[in-house]
Amino acid sequence: PPKPLMDKPLLTQIFSVPFLYVVCFLTMHIFRQGFLLATLGPQVEAFFPEPSATQLTTAFNVILPLGFVPMMICTASGFAAYILDRPRLAFVVVTLLSMVYGLLLLVPQKWSFFTLFVVFPVARQFVFSTFFSFSANTFGYASFGRIAGVASTVAGLCQLTQTKLVAMATDPNNAYGLSWARVDLILGTIPVLLFIYPVSSWVSQWYEVKDYAQDEDDEDSATAPLVGDQRYREDRRAGASSDVDDEDEGRITLPYVEATSYGSHSASSFAALYTQYMEDVKVSVVPDGEYEDRSIHVGTLPNSGSGSGLNWPHAAMARDQESGGGGFRD
Repeated sequence: PPKPLMDKPLLTQIFSVPFLYVVCFLTMHIFRQGFLLATLGPQVEAFFPEPSATQLTTAFNVILPLGFVPMMICTASGFAAYILDRPRLAFVVVTLLSMVYGLLLLVPQKWSFFTLFVVFPVARQFVFSTFFSFSANTFGYASFGRIAGVASTVAGLCQLTQTKLVAMATDPNNAYGLSWARVDLILGTIPVLLFIYPVSSWVSQWYEVKDYAQDEDDEDSATAPLVGDQRYREDRRAGASSDVDDEDEGRITLPYVEATSYGSHSASSFAALYTQYMEDVKVSVVPDGEYEDRSIHVGTLPNSGSGSGLNWPHAAMARDQESGGGGFRD
């Protein structure tokens, strides 16, 4: 993920990808919302006969101010907080809601317009909540006002083109080849571009997590001959006897073949490699298989945790238990 932008200079924040995206997010949604508010009356009159058009216009004027009611339910249920705590999810949800109310304009039915009237104020409030929440958490409150001011200025300047678009759609000669349906289709589908940043960010993070997990597995595979893999070590500790002596407390026990399979039968090499990965522990390599007559004991540091005062040497020794001598491997 990108480095935090909170402590960066204002110009660095303004020219960052998150800022450019959130400006596009705010500008596109404000433009579409303003267009709908300005043209809903004419569109209803174009799509419906007079009695129905008046009924729908009145219903919209009543429902729009009551948009806080569904938003209040979202807040009380914790849904709003859940969404806003996850900016990428918030961007996706808000954009989907925005596309829903935009595309419902293409269905000249009363039920679709009444659904639009309910979805629109919720999506509208989520746009501003998402913008302010993301800006504060990404850029910090030190530059929050200036960030919001620049973004709002850009969105406002783009709003100036709205009048021209309405004139093109209502041109009596149809010189521009635009109609309400075509404009609604364009404005209803163009927010799909806003999915690029959150989705690509998700994918990038997924690959980073996957690569990190792979690196962890590789490291665990490399050190498993020395200390056993993670599950092996946990099982060994869980299965250890509870009445062990202080001298053996905290000791990790591995078969000799595991230790030497790291690539060297030299006990000192094993000890040197082991100290790269573990600290302040004791190791005991016990007889196993064809090496049942040999054992290796490795200590990386004095055992400061058990209180026994034992100082396990850095040198490691292998001995022949059967013959009673001549068994030093290192």
